[in-house]
Amino acid sequence: MQDSSRLERALELVEKDVNIAGFAGPIPNSLLARQDLEAAIVVLSDRQTPLRDRIVRQVGNGAAHLWNQRTSLTDWASGAAYANNLVSLFYTDGAIPPQLDPNFVQKTAAYKFLGVTGVITGPMLAAGRSYADIEAEIAESSLRAVIQNEEWAIFNGSSAINSLSFDGYDTQLTTNVSTLAGAALVANGTNIPAIDKLIKLTRLQGNSRLDGLYLSFGLQNVVNQIVATATRYFVNNDASASSLVAGDNVVTYASALGPIPIIGDFFCNSSSPYPANAQGSSGPQGFYTSTIYALRHDEQGSAMVDLMPLGRTELAKIADSVRFYINEYTVLAVKAEPWNAMLINVSDPIV
Repeated sequence: MQDSSRLERALELVEKDVNIAGFAGPIPNSLLARQDLEAAIVVLSDRQTPLRDRIVRQVGNGAAHLWNQRTSLTDWASGAAYANNLVSLFYTDGAIPPQLDPNFVQKTAAYKFLGVTGVITGPMLAAGRSYADIEAEIAESSLRAVIQNEEWAIFNGSSAINSLSFDGYDTQLTTNVSTLAGAALVANGTNIPAIDKLIKLTRLQGNSRLDGLYLSFGLQNVVNQIVATATRYFVNNDASASSLVAGDNVVTYASALGPIPIIGDFFCNSSSPYPANAQGSSGPQGFYTSTIYALRHDEQGSAMVDLMPLGRTELAKIADSVRFYINEYTVLAVKAEPWNAMLINVSDPIV
């Protein structure tokens, strides 16, 4: 009994000695240090997050992100007797030039919190010790789940449906939204007029670049088939059989704005059957329509703003288990809304 009392007092001394002095400092083995996982994402296999891999990320602060969003190319002062065009910049001798106010609106959005907790029991760790690192596998699958949830939300997130989510492109884009009303993509040769229209709409708002055309895997196949019908093959009978190729994979759309990457993404079809989707599948092929996104995601177009980047924090050990969580605080900020576009309700083939 006496030994037990002495042990408890010793434990109390140890507990009092634990502090968070090294939390924000350079000490790498500080008890509460959080492991930054952004670099680990690059080598994570099968992450299926092409937009998250490409979109610019910025450092946030405060409880919410505040930014000025460009809404059009020009805007005149309220009550000015001028047409909204650049020709009206001419003025008479001795007069004052027309007043031009930059057309921005101030936007704000609270940071949203994404994360998952991993728990691995002691027996599970022991059972897998001889052939697999169970903890590493759980950590990898948890990391993949978080970034894929973010990828889905970047496209489809809506705070009106789920107050815990940030608003994605589906919610934030309103200017350049075109619809096919369930019809299929059609082509004029290898040009696709519906996509050309999206590009033109952004150009008419002063846009000078697009960083990607994001579309579902089904629509990616449609684009491939459009190009395949206009492709000619020359077969050299003397060549080896390995030189014969079937099919086409279109990786770039040649537009009046220049070459734009064509990028297939699971989450452009909001009801994709992939396990990480947040709406549930409407069937083994997803929903019968989906969206094509023409996006500019550099510093001027749109960005993910991180109050706290993706990382891993160890939790206290409870019973015979290892516990940790992987999380981030982030929000999507569309800086120039008219420089992005969406083609909605596009027939998405199920075969």
